[in-house]
Amino acid sequence: GATVNMTGPNGYDETIITGQILGDLFENVPGGEYDYTIALDCYETITGSVTVECLGGGQGVSVFENPQEITSNNVFFFVGSPFTLAGATVNMTGPDGYDESIVTGELLGDLFENVPGGEYNYTITLDCYETITGSVTVECLGGGQGVSVFENPTEITSNNVFFFVGSPFTLAGATINLTGPDGYDESIVTGAILGDLFENVPGGDYDYTITLDCYETITGSVTVECLGGGQGVSVFENPTEITSNNVFFFVGSPFTLAGATVNMTGPNGYDETIITGQILGDLFENVPGGEYNYTITLDCYETITGSVTVECIGGGQGVSVSENPMEIVLDTEVTQDSNVLTASAEGVEYQWIDCSDDEPIEGETSQTFAAEANGEYAVIITSENCSSTSECFNITTVGVENRRNNLNLAVFPNPFRNQVNISLEGLEGNTTVEVYSVSGQQMLIKTSQNSGNQTLDLSNLPSGVYVLKVSNGDGLFIDQIIKQ
Repeated sequence: GATVNMTGPNGYDETIITGQILGDLFENVPGGEYDYTIALDCYETITGSVTVECLGGGQGVSVFENPQEITSNNVFFFVGSPFTLAGATVNMTGPDGYDESIVTGELLGDLFENVPGGEYNYTITLDCYETITGSVTVECLGGGQGVSVFENPTEITSNNVFFFVGSPFTLAGATINLTGPDGYDESIVTGAILGDLFENVPGGDYDYTITLDCYETITGSVTVECLGGGQGVSVFENPTEITSNNVFFFVGSPFTLAGATVNMTGPNGYDETIITGQILGDLFENVPGGEYNYTITLDCYETITGSVTVECIGGGQGVSVSENPMEIVLDTEVTQDSNVLTASAEGVEYQWIDCSDDEPIEGETSQTFAAEANGEYAVIITSENCSSTSECFNITTVGVENRRNNLNLAVFPNPFRNQVNISLEGLEGNTTVEVYSVSGQQMLIKTSQNSGNQTLDLSNLPSGVYVLKVSNGDGLFIDQIIKQ
């Protein structure tokens, strides 16, 4: 029954099965070098080589081999069906003090290697499954097949888990969630005096979470064993009462306005401030219960004030406040008339700047600015906590002679607030003084024979640029005057 395979030159590959008393024969083998393999169940495989020469007289070439008998085999245990039950302990005992154990978990079966031939007893144990005992005969099967044992333990009835939440009395209304092996995910709400019950929980390790408004959340774990006898597994927890909560501020919509200052004040001198910037809201942590006032400020946004009641909601939810401040948009429009710039915004603060270095021009804080040098100028408009800068305006007309005839008059002050003075010294005859808007509308006309100083009351005119015209028989004088 042994299989002898011989290979050699020119693709020679032949096989015979042994069984002849006087030896088994490969006939008419061409001369050369050959390799052979001898295989037989329960015997070690033999490999070797032989030189085939022509000896004549039909003597042939002889090969003598005596395979070593194999006296052990592998024993495979398949525990569970259709899939292996992982974690089962398999203990096998037998002749000559053999006592070995394995723990299951391999998909293709779990293996005792090189077990000597004989009769063996085995025990299979796994938590929450009935113990199995049996026996197996280990024989040499050869070919690496091994000996197979198939067992499918019966699951033991699961157990009850009792939760006692609160001491000395149960805290009613707490939610207990229990999760564990094989997707177990169940919840109960407490309220029973003698404890609250998860029924028929399979054996294993479980995690639980206990939540109740105004109490700290509790997490823990419990091992469910198959105790039997209706004893059940007990868990005792006593949550700590919460007396504060988190307050979340959501400033801006749909996205948070970063950089806003939120100040919150309340009982017992509570006075805390945060700066916004978190996408999911900005947080005052552990605020004691009570009534609180808050103020939200951010440059160029209207200030918001409000109040919030901090209550214990539990479960990490916190108290939410949503506010969306209104943006302040400043009017930075400026009109230009030659070297005079006038801001359009009313009732705000003004600061004129030199655009070459963005530095403020000292003393220039009026709505109207008359440049004394050519260059680029702008105004910073400020209202409450918001500032905005106008575009820069190019002045190129400083130094250009005013339009005059032969009258050399003095006009002061210029710019002025309510009144402007004109020196008419040296003029004879009737003198006419006129004031026009830049659009050409006559705002004032006054005729005088007095050659001294004349005072014009222009308090009724709005701030801006005007044209002053003085004329008499000696000539004409035209210039710009600015009311602040």
